[in-house]
Amino acid sequence: MQAVLKKTTSIKKALPLLLLLLTAILITVAAVYFKQIPYLVFPLYISLLVGMLQAKANRYAHLVGSLNSVLYAATFLYLGLYSSMCSALFINFPLQLATFIRWSKNADGSSTRFKKLKPTAWILMAILFAVSLVALNAIMGALGSSYVLLDNSHALIGFFATVLSLFAFKEYSYLMIGSGTLTVLLYLEMIAENPAQATHLIYAVYTLICIARQFFSVRRIYQKQQEESL
Repeated sequence: MQAVLKKTTSIKKALPLLLLLLTAILITVAAVYFKQIPYLVFPLYISLLVGMLQAKANRYAHLVGSLNSVLYAATFLYLGLYSSMCSALFINFPLQLATFIRWSKNADGSSTRFKKLKPTAWILMAILFAVSLVALNAIMGALGSSYVLLDNSHALIGFFATVLSLFAFKEYSYLMIGSGTLTVLLYLEMIAENPAQATHLIYAVYTLICIARQFFSVRRIYQKQQEESL
């Protein structure tokens, strides 16, 4: 029985790495097949590591992710996703770096100490999201941005998730699920016009899996912290 449990534990530990390797292979095959521009694919490989760290709510995910945001900004600019480009360069880069610093100051193992958001904050965020989405749709539509509604919704939810993460509110993991789902939908729509975006779609699916695992990791860490504080 003990041997079986050990084997099961070993397999469970190996799964994230196997998933990362499988995703890297699929991205490479898709990039070669569709003749994807190399610099559009490169940030994805770095993001595979970020996703694996994210799944464990590891604070170093924010450090690596912040640096990788600069590469993503260039990618989004090329694709005409102006909201995502601005979000990556002017929001994700500085805020993820700040998040790593804040999480390190309140470290709990490889993660941080989480807080719970008040109900009134959810209401305020919903109002801000609705107003911002209407304004952003008008602005980006006038600038000729592609996939306006999905791109803007993805950028805004990502922004709120980043801010909540900065202040270590556990609810950031809820919004990340929304952001990850919208990313998959965005690339599903893009792939119809540009099949080479299969590389980004493969990565988006991988990220969504990591985000789902992150949700449970954050919940587990928060519950443990609450029990320890009693």
